[in-house]
Order: sequence, then structure tokens, then C-alpha cells
Amino acid sequence: TAPYWGGSSFYGGNMYPLIHVDYIMSTGPACRPAQSLKRNSLRYTSSPFDWMMNYDINHIYKFFKNGFDSFFLEKVDLNKNNGNKRRVQDKQTGMISLHSFPVDKSIESYYPEFKAIMSRRFDNIVNIIKNSSDILFLGNRKYNYKNISNFILSMEEIFTKPKFIYANISDENDTVFNDIFVSDRSRIFDIRFNDKHPNGDTADNPNFWMGNVEKWDEFLSCVKLNSVYKCNNI
Repeated sequence: TAPYWGGSSFYGGNMYPLIHVDYIMSTGPACRPAQSLKRNSLRYTSSPFDWMMNYDINHIYKFFKNGFDSFFLEKVDLNKNNGNKRRVQDKQTGMISLHSFPVDKSIESYYPEFKAIMSRRFDNIVNIIKNSSDILFLGNRKYNYKNISNFILSMEEIFTKPKFIYANISDENDTVFNDIFVSDRSRIFDIRFNDKHPNGDTADNPNFWMGNVEKWDEFLSCVKLNSVYKCNNI
């Protein structure tokens, strides 16, 4: 079944159309998209970008274009641990790892294991995208048409087969859904709602970082996977 590419067919009275894709990839800028996919049983394959934070989407494109060798090649210890994990920053991109580097090992001693895991995940995603017909990118960035359109048009240049939807959820008081044509192969879903967690958006709520889970789940209930890709390192 082809994904929704315009028209008036909406799903179950929902404000969102029914979207069929082969693969969904979280694109940050932190953990919220990946967690939302996991909560809705839509995250079957790990990405090296899932649990990172503080990165621009164009850095993702550059890894697909130039290869993965430079991933966290230059590392900075932020000296702010996240439980039993170190916060480590990739100097080149500014990307921060929250959940990978253990505090009981030095960064350099653990890096080969970290890089091997992340490289397997990256190679797996490359193969999935190459062999898919329809891809959904999911992010929650401040909406910027130019940045998002540049990203998906750049991905079109690398991957000549699939169609792409970039669904971007941004935090605003008004609820908005815009379906924006980018090219014959790509479009943007500009989704806006109050993305504050129902129990509060402050640090005393341990789940504040998950955002408005009801609204995320409402959108993701309209996303269906055509195929399931599985790996052993979720």
C-alpha cells in the first residue's frame, strides 16, 4: 500500500492521514522521537542517533553521504554523568551521547566497542533505506522548512529509490497539521501542538522529557509499517 501523498482520506476521524511506510527513523534532536516510536511498537531497528541529543539534521545527512568513520572520533567528556553513563560530546558535530559510555571505563578504552555497535546500526539502516519504498523521518525540532526540505532533498540524492516524509512535531499552543509538498518523492508533515507532558514540564517530573505523550500517540496511531526490520541491538 502506498503512503498518503495528498487527498482527503483521514484515519478514523483523526486529524492525521493514515501513513504506510517501510521504515521510521528518529531524527532528534534528542530521545523523544525514539521513545515515542518504542512506546507505540514502531521502533524495531536501532539507529545510532536514537538516544543522542543536541545535533542538527544535516549532520545525519553528512554521515550518509561521507560515511561513518568520523562518528565520535574527537570526543569531549562533559563531566556530567547520567546515572552510570558518561555524557560525552562529539566535537565535530556537537552531538551528545547520554546512554553509552560507562563511568567505570575510560572514554578511549570503551570507544572501540561503542563505535562497533554504532557502525552496525548505521550499516543496517543504510541497507534498510536502500531497499525500502517509503520512509518516514520523525523529529521534534523548531520548524524550519528550509532545513527540513534541504535534508530530505539531500537524502533523495543518496537514496534514489524511496519516497520520504519528514514528520516534524513542534511545541505550540495551537494544534496544526500542514501537508507540504517538497518534490515528487518528498513531503513534510508540519505538526504542531502543546508538547508539554501532562504531569508538567519541569525537572521534578521524571517523564517531562517525553513531552505530550497523548498527542504523540495520537499521531503515531496513524502510522503503519508495511515491513518489519529487526536486529539484535535495539
